[in-house]
Amino acid sequence: MVYGLVLSASLLMTALSSAPEDDVLHLLQLAVPASNDTVKNFRTVTSAIRTCEEARQIGQSLNAEITENDSLPFSTLPPKVMELLRDLPTGRATPVFGTPQTTMKVLVICARKPAQAAAPM
Repeated sequence: MVYGLVLSASLLMTALSSAPEDDVLHLLQLAVPASNDTVKNFRTVTSAIRTCEEARQIGQSLNAEITENDSLPFSTLPPKVMELLRDLPTGRATPVFGTPQTTMKVLVICARKPAQAAAPM
């Protein structure tokens, strides 16, 4: 029992002290074609996302292209995407980004794991 508490405390301290650059993310992306009719609606519905399940449901209702990657190292992301995700809470969507004339996108962090915890044993 004591060992379990010590291990749990150790894992918690590792998670709290690790830099975001060391994290491995489970990301979900929703992408829809841009049009004058969809821009405001896409912003509104994606800003209400609180879980990845909600994001999937919203994506399906919008006929969005839904892409998931469950083991993406944070450090491999482009700098602008890193900036969007650095302080984003799990389950929340980024602000809408993309090419306003062609595609609108949001990213949702489904899970954030320290690299050590994400590595297979």
